[in-house]
Amino acid sequence: MQHPARNFDYLDLERRPAMHATGVMTDPQLVRFGLDAPTITAMTPRTTRIVGTTHVEDVVFAQLERQVIVGPARLDATGAPIPEPVDPAVEAARILEEARTTARSMLAQARVAIATERELAVQRGFDEGHENGLAAADDEMAGLIQTCEQIGVHVMEERARVLADNEGDIVELAMSVAQRIVGAALDVDPELVIESCRGAMRKAFQRGTMQVLAHPDDLELLRAAGPKLAEELGGVEHLDFIEERRLDRGSVIVRTPVGEIDATIAGKSAKIEQALREGIESRRAEQAR
Repeated sequence: MQHPARNFDYLDLERRPAMHATGVMTDPQLVRFGLDAPTITAMTPRTTRIVGTTHVEDVVFAQLERQVIVGPARLDATGAPIPEPVDPAVEAARILEEARTTARSMLAQARVAIATERELAVQRGFDEGHENGLAAADDEMAGLIQTCEQIGVHVMEERARVLADNEGDIVELAMSVAQRIVGAALDVDPELVIESCRGAMRKAFQRGTMQVLAHPDDLELLRAAGPKLAEELGGVEHLDFIEERRLDRGSVIVRTPVGEIDATIAGKSAKIEQALREGIESRRAEQAR
């Protein structure tokens, strides 16, 4: 059966999902083939593109042979195709997915902004904290120095007061300690009494006749050293060593025709004590001025 040839200039069947309208033909001859509206709906997503002048019948029968289902199209008042109704569940899922994607993007941007701001805040806090810490340390150190100075002044004042109140006791204690030291030294080196005797004999103006008074325990050493002492000093014609129990060990008294030379430990201690007390009195007088 021959069909009248009907020509159209363009038919474009693009790749689309199955059962989706892919082309529109406005040819009245399509009614002969049972088509109520000029819409071709393809079940295959393969792309078919026909460009140029061709026969409508050939296209239709070719599509029928490839199991193309041709059905009526839904048109609005203007003749434009009406979109297929959208499944509410599918549309809701699409909207929800878009919202989730947008939320993820906004959340990622917010996290980046928060991390950046946190780093800046930490750096600012570190810089400010470092400067504040140095300032606080300087203030604290200045306060400590001032406190130490005040403590030093207080200690010096307290020391002066204690010394003033106990100068007598301190002098006596010092002399007692000195005597103990001398006694211990004599126990270790008994010949120290010879040095004490030599020093006293050198102070004598007249050395012709001399008497040396000493503790009984020191006489033996002194008598043995007598000839050497007389020879060293020169001018000594007569030298006697006399026992004197009232003297301490290490103490001697040298007598000459014109006087005595005290080389006793007690005498030396008395001189030291007197010098200490005079120094204390002198300091008190200076402080009172």
